[in-house]
Amino acid sequence: MTDEEITALLASAPSIEEPPAGLEARLVARMREERLLPSRRRWPWLAAAAAVLAVVVALWMPLRHREAPAGSAYILLLYEAVPETPHPDRAAEYGRWARRMRPHVTGGEELGAQIMAIGSGVTAPAGSRLAGYFLLQAATDAEAVRIAKACPHLRYGGNVVLRKIERP
Repeated sequence: MTDEEITALLASAPSIEEPPAGLEARLVARMREERLLPSRRRWPWLAAAAAVLAVVVALWMPLRHREAPAGSAYILLLYEAVPETPHPDRAAEYGRWARRMRPHVTGGEELGAQIMAIGSGVTAPAGSRLAGYFLLQAATDAEAVRIAKACPHLRYGGNVVLRKIERP
């Protein structure tokens, strides 16, 4: 295209009219009346709320992602009397306890029925079955014992066994 053709094309294009004076101010005022925009008086409150929220998030994030304490790893074995009736609400309680004990409690699972046993030794206290476990991280054995004693499994008549995990 030549310069003359471009100039002719631009000249034939429809012109864009300017909006009426004050249209923007009237639109903003109407949007505020309809509560589609916050009033000018709300901006300081919104800014303050955003600042508080930013501070809370900044303080909460490091707590949420805490590193496990240096020290040793442990396994907390949960034994229950046989036969034990299922208690679905206990799983939620155990989960809340595990979350409260973070970063010391690093994992755990409820175990189902035993499929088979291989070997000749007794693996569980007499009259009980292994029902689940938690993995712990603690700086000292005494701290691991304190965490184990707080386990809700003990309130329901269960037994717990705390074992240190040996690592080379």
